[in-house]
Amino acid sequence: PANLQGIWAEELSPPWQSDFHLNINIQMNYWPALVTNLPETTEPLTRFIERFAPSAREVSMRLFGVDGVYLPHATDAWGRATPEAAGYDLWNGGASWLAQHLWWEWEFTGDVDFL
Repeated sequence: PANLQGIWAEELSPPWQSDFHLNINIQMNYWPALVTNLPETTEPLTRFIERFAPSAREVSMRLFGVDGVYLPHATDAWGRATPEAAGYDLWNGGASWLAQHLWWEWEFTGDVDFL
């Protein structure tokens, strides 16, 4: 999926490591996709969420003892859910933001198999 700086970061160590921030940044990149009738452009984000799910389930149980998913403030291309450090990275809103994206995609396409 689209990261913070896309392909335009010329530095070897770009700001925020050009990673994936789940606190609105990655989601905002995809907001125009459905309303402009380009649902196929959301596929990279959907695949990313699917790849992220096993790690998110494991970390939710390990950190909080909860059968659910935990998606941190930021992650990398491998979709690891392990928080880097205590504090801001223990933010728990990532799952809600990404679930909203999946819901909107289903609303737009009406594809029952997608659910």
